Amino acid sequence: MRDFAKRVTIDLVPDARVVPAGNSTLLRLTLKNTSSEETLLVFDALPRPPGPRPDYARLAGVPEAHPTNESTPRLHFGLTTTNSHDQNVDGMPTIPNSAPSPSPPRLLGVRLRPGAKLTHQVTWYALRIPPPPPVVTDDAGHRFIPKTLAVPLYPGEYTAALEVPFHGLVPAERVISTKLTVEPVPDPVPKKKPLPPTLPQLPPPESYSP
Repeated sequence: MRDFAKRVTIDLVPDARVVPAGNSTLLRLTLKNTSSEETLLVFDALPRPPGPRPDYARLAGVPEAHPTNESTPRLHFGLTTTNSHDQNVDGMPTIPNSAPSPSPPRLLGVRLRPGAKLTHQVTWYALRIPPPPPVVTDDAGHRFIPKTLAVPLYPGEYTAALEVPFHGLVPAERVISTKLTVEPVPDPVPKKKPLPPTLPQLPPPESYSP
């Protein structure tokens, strides 16, 4: 699979590189065969993403997730956002001991003719998820589980990294990234204050000559 980099170009381009805080844009992934021969791309399909399961019950505004049948293999594209200090902006809580046991992936192959393209798009949100406060237990033994909430990103420069599930590559070789700029949300245009009512113009008093 490492040889395909000599024959295929990989681009990740946002629809808008400057995004107002709290808004979103589309990231468009394009794989193009630039060689003169047909190229085979092989991907890993898994029933669910690797790593611990996100705990959506601790994220405000998200309905409780119900168990689903996760036996169908799918292609999973992991998206991570880091700030100018290379720090992950999200602190999404996870469920302990929920990582799936390693299992062999199902391989999905796509043959690209010379000049052909394979595309995929994901939505990038100018939001961050701060870590939730810790669970609190009062003197009576009642547990309080606080939630967290997605908030707009601070204005600045960010990197969106998309992990493409190529087969046979280590995670670092699967990542393609792009730069984005988050700007403050512009203030709404202030409404013009109505002008105070004006008195009608009275005619000047008549002048009399002696």
